[in-house]
Amino acid sequence: MERWSEAVCREVRKTTGRAYHGKPTRKLCSGGCIHSAEIWQFENGERFFIKSNRFDLRNMFHQEAFALDALRRANLLRIPEIYTLIEVPELNLCGLVLEAIAVSPPQPHHWLRFGQQLASLHLLNNETRYGWDSDNYIGATSQKNLWSTSWPEFFAQHRILYQVELLQARGTISPSLLNRLQKLIDDMPVLLRSHSALPSLIHGDLWSGNVLFDQQGQAVLIDPASYYGDREAEWGMIELFGGFPATFREGYQAVYPLPEGWQVRSRIYRLYHLLNHWNLFGDSYLSTCHQLLQEVGY
Repeated sequence: MERWSEAVCREVRKTTGRAYHGKPTRKLCSGGCIHSAEIWQFENGERFFIKSNRFDLRNMFHQEAFALDALRRANLLRIPEIYTLIEVPELNLCGLVLEAIAVSPPQPHHWLRFGQQLASLHLLNNETRYGWDSDNYIGATSQKNLWSTSWPEFFAQHRILYQVELLQARGTISPSLLNRLQKLIDDMPVLLRSHSALPSLIHGDLWSGNVLFDQQGQAVLIDPASYYGDREAEWGMIELFGGFPATFREGYQAVYPLPEGWQVRSRIYRLYHLLNHWNLFGDSYLSTCHQLLQEVGY
């Protein structure tokens, strides 16, 4: 795609204020199921990570950049530098140009430090409401973020109920399962009322695929689905696929200990991600949703 390459190079040069010579080499990256991902390297050795997709999906890149910028401004974790957003409607393409991170395998003490840094991020508590300035995305699913002063109401309405409505629209949820989920939604104020959840800035989609470690062992966060919510909601995703190493939790607990009952609540928060995976990837997640509901008494 010669014209796309020219557009990308032009915007990168304009944003960085530096001249690059020759055509960049392009290397496809592994991972990701939504966007195309490539690393571009110029003759001077400088590298950029470029995600691209159809022009009508450009808001996904805008929201990703917005969340990355919010995490960067917290100044507690390494976040890839955002170079530019590219929109080329005549080619039906758009993209996001980010810093390319040179990665290395993490050691236990790197995970420990990451846990400490994430806890420090959650400790900021510089917002009094739950939500975000705009709707964004959890994977390819729209994530509703209308501001609320009630965490149980926010999570019930904009997380669980919204996912259930998507399943209903697709006709993939049985009446009996729908009743169980509705009962959980109705009981959310009771389930969460004893827990004084402060609004924390969270990554929102924090699993191992969205954490890189650079060559100095510093954790680097990518692909956020950020909003202000209960910090324990972060753990709902962290523990969905087996969790991070024990040293990560040790680091977190040393800085901002999780309160009693967090593991029960994290199962409820995990349900949001399971329902989203069901919406995204199909009925293979149905039995896991059944099992989790049984674990929390529904």
